[in-house]
Amino acid sequence: MSGASPSVLVTGGAGFVGSHLVDLLAARGARVRVLVRPTTDRRFLEGVAVEYVLGDVADAGGSSDDALARAVEGCDIVYHVAGVVRAASRDVYGRVNAEGARRIALAAARAGVPRFLLVSSQAAAGPTPTARPRDESDPVSPVTTYGESKLAGERAVAEVARGTRTEVVVVRPPAVYGPRDRAFLVLFRSVAMGLLPLHAGAKRQVFSLVHVRDLVRGIALAAERAPAGGVYFLTDGVEHAPLEVADAIAGAVGRRPLRLFIPQAAVVAVAWASEFLEKWTGRAGFLSRERVAQWTAPRWTISDARARREIGYAPTWDVTSGMKETAAWYRQAGWI
Repeated sequence: MSGASPSVLVTGGAGFVGSHLVDLLAARGARVRVLVRPTTDRRFLEGVAVEYVLGDVADAGGSSDDALARAVEGCDIVYHVAGVVRAASRDVYGRVNAEGARRIALAAARAGVPRFLLVSSQAAAGPTPTARPRDESDPVSPVTTYGESKLAGERAVAEVARGTRTEVVVVRPPAVYGPRDRAFLVLFRSVAMGLLPLHAGAKRQVFSLVHVRDLVRGIALAAERAPAGGVYFLTDGVEHAPLEVADAIAGAVGRRPLRLFIPQAAVVAVAWASEFLEKWTGRAGFLSRERVAQWTAPRWTISDARARREIGYAPTWDVTSGMKETAAWYRQAGWI
């Protein structure tokens, strides 16, 4: 790396996870460049010293390739955070999460960038098949188009970097929460209104979580310390049950909502309706049968033992304090 102040690129740097990573890297003295589209909302980066480069990893063509080349030029590390979680078609998932990862990795490899950190997802590995938490040595088995696209992105990046000086490291986070997040916001708003809908299998389900600040510290550690080709799960180190997380949100909001357990058949029916509207409008729906299968899988637990052992990762946020901080931010931002 180039001395005490590395030059880094963060794709997706204006989003939820990306903006927290930018905050951390800038606070540590890095020269931070952020790849954005002309329409990107940059509110989370206000007041942060960053250089913006216009471009889109999902766009193909000469001018777009030139933009990516400018974005990675002179960088010591590329953090590829950009991606889509919900999309209206398999093609969009593939174009952004797989092909987009390949294109920015190709630009980095051509420029001789030493390190490339890909933020993938637990979904690339799939739900936990046994009673023990999944670890990085387990065979992968994604169950959603999103997970398949993230795994394809991992494989594309590894293929691009093979035989070049660019070293690739992959981080697979589970569900992420914290200030600026809109996914958990739905639950917070529901609890604030006094009602918490849960699927009928929630009482038997367990899953992993990570607070966004722990995640971005882990990402930075992986980029700096991990061996080439390293793959890491990052969590808060605890297996969570939906009712426990619901109680933490209720405590943070100051409400005790009515719990409404919805039968599986009703959830699937809503998913059918959401998919119909998605096809009619061309916009990604909130729910799909795939997402129902993902949400209702009995175990989505992962182990962060490798990250603790190899890169010195140590989470600091527990779910109670994390949800309180998140609720406080939502209130300040006027989101709840």
